[in-house]
Amino acid sequence: MPSTPISSLLPDLTGYSVDDGSIHLLNILGVGAYGKVYKAWDSRTKAYVAVKCMPTYELGSRTVEMQNAELELHTMLSDHVSVVTLIRQFVEDHLVFVVLELCPGGDLHGGLFRHRCFHGNARKIKKVFGEILDAVDHLHQLGVSHRDIKPKNILCDEAGTNIRLTDFGMSTREAWSDHACGTRMFMSPESLNHARESYSTRQSDLWALGVMFAIVVSQCTPWDSAWLRDEDFAAFCDNAEYLYHVLPGITQPTFELLEWCFCPDASKRPTLAEFRDAMNAIDCFVVPPTHVKAASPTLTGEWDVAPLSADCEKTPRPASVPVFAPQLPAPTTWYSESCSASAIGYDSSSSSDSWSRLPLFTSNSDTTCSIPPTSPVEDSTDGSMSECVLAPVKPPKCPPLTRLPTCCQFILAKAKN
Repeated sequence: MPSTPISSLLPDLTGYSVDDGSIHLLNILGVGAYGKVYKAWDSRTKAYVAVKCMPTYELGSRTVEMQNAELELHTMLSDHVSVVTLIRQFVEDHLVFVVLELCPGGDLHGGLFRHRCFHGNARKIKKVFGEILDAVDHLHQLGVSHRDIKPKNILCDEAGTNIRLTDFGMSTREAWSDHACGTRMFMSPESLNHARESYSTRQSDLWALGVMFAIVVSQCTPWDSAWLRDEDFAAFCDNAEYLYHVLPGITQPTFELLEWCFCPDASKRPTLAEFRDAMNAIDCFVVPPTHVKAASPTLTGEWDVAPLSADCEKTPRPASVPVFAPQLPAPTTWYSESCSASAIGYDSSSSSDSWSRLPLFTSNSDTTCSIPPTSPVEDSTDGSMSECVLAPVKPPKCPPLTRLPTCCQFILAKAKN
């Protein structure tokens, strides 16, 4: 990630029109390191859309190659019902504009923790997660691994359904990789390996699905990162039934599925089809709160359960942990210094994952390895998105981009320095 976010050098285009006046930029939905996302009115289709605005880069540079690769992959993948549709893209006044389908419900994270629309609803969980599995299977069938599957990259409607997978900035056609890439909480142990041994990118997608499934059914996170300096992950490696502690209330069939998903041997984890069959065979994912203490057949004692707070960050646990949990110091840094910082930007300063809501794209504050140029890093708004079904009575009047008060060439020059 650049020291000065490129997005801070971009002008606010709210109220302007682009693409020969057909796209009217209404308000900012989110701001990231490499661009801004607007809610817009498309007069061609008579519908609200999301428009991602980014600077252009020097032809032949690695940055423009990665930008083009993301857009190419997204275009190829967006014909699936569970993938956000990329409608079109164009360049105007040294800026790249990407017109995307707008999802009125925001991201799945908001549905999970703000609206609690999945709480105790096994049927709805199966439906929604089935759609997520469909989207990931679509990618894998086309030889693409997403590498950043998480609730923030799953968009939905206001009921938390009609799932759309988004953000392909870290996606790859490579079946094997030796570069750490993704969001720390959802990355597999082998992808966090400091030795940088090659790992299966598809298997890492499956691991991320397991972590997300654990969050969906329990409203809690199993760990911050899947490596042994993480207290919770180390405790799980010592005794798998530690999941009953960090995911309070899960039933035994849910535990067994998660234990399978988190198998240390990546080749023994379930396939997408096996995951779906095992999930659909479970009648109840969590037990009622009054029965939580009886959920684990072997672990005893008082548990310092740490659910997610309203801001979706882990609440601090007391210092005491079960006797089998190793007492390990917190990591100061975990990434390999041999990795190319020009291609992959690391966030070694963040001690915990940020769960701030961003409707369209990922947040870089919880991303340990983010490939530029299209992954936003922070949300400057509350992430709310209004219903986008009816057209306004009168199309908004927006001046053309030629009235832009700031010189984009000057912005581009500053971004390169």
